[in-house]
Amino acid sequence: MLGILPAFLVYFIRRKVPESPSFQKKRNTPSPDLKTLVVDHWKLAVFAIFLMTAFNFLGHGTQDMYPTFLQTVHHLSPHTVGAIAVIYNVGAILGGIVLGTFSERIGRRRAILLAGIVVLVLLPLWGEAAGPVGLALGAFMMQFAVQGAWGVVPAYLNEVSPAPIRGVFPGLVYQTGNLLASANATLQSMLAQRWNGRLDLALMMVAGLSTLSLIFLIARGPERRGEILHCGSLESE
Repeated sequence: MLGILPAFLVYFIRRKVPESPSFQKKRNTPSPDLKTLVVDHWKLAVFAIFLMTAFNFLGHGTQDMYPTFLQTVHHLSPHTVGAIAVIYNVGAILGGIVLGTFSERIGRRRAILLAGIVVLVLLPLWGEAAGPVGLALGAFMMQFAVQGAWGVVPAYLNEVSPAPIRGVFPGLVYQTGNLLASANATLQSMLAQRWNGRLDLALMMVAGLSTLSLIFLIARGPERRGEILHCGSLESE
């Protein structure tokens, strides 16, 4: 019921928000052939899809089953679990702001790499902390790092996207990666069942492997910070 309310923003956007100057300039020119462009940039598309798969495994892997982990492994009350969820979501918001802003200075790849290293360091605290305070601290710091890396994603995907298909490329590769990572909760549940209910190990295993994959991919990816985002050919400032 609440989720439908933002849909009414479409009316405001349609009536009040103008199209970008770049779109206005290009609107009367023939649209590029999406199939041809994707074929021309298939290596970049494959890289971006795998990157987004790792990102989504990390994001969902540290959030989706975490309340269940707090209840089944640590036997915390729903009230305490809810309070910890609020705390780590505050960390997520702050991480996205801080790392997203920091990436303007050190580059997108370096900011994501830094966040990935922090995630690996935090894994023991996040997965093995004792007591509500330790769990809340670990969860706050973990989501600060995870969503800090995510805070760089919108800029990074748009900057590396081929200019003629920048309107569709980021969403296409992101949602494909999201589809590939949709088995996260099932995977973590299966691992926990196999390991005698050790959901903590399952969460840390998925988070650790996805972070290592993320670090491997982003270390070899392009860096185009400062790219001019328009509908023509790629230009740098």
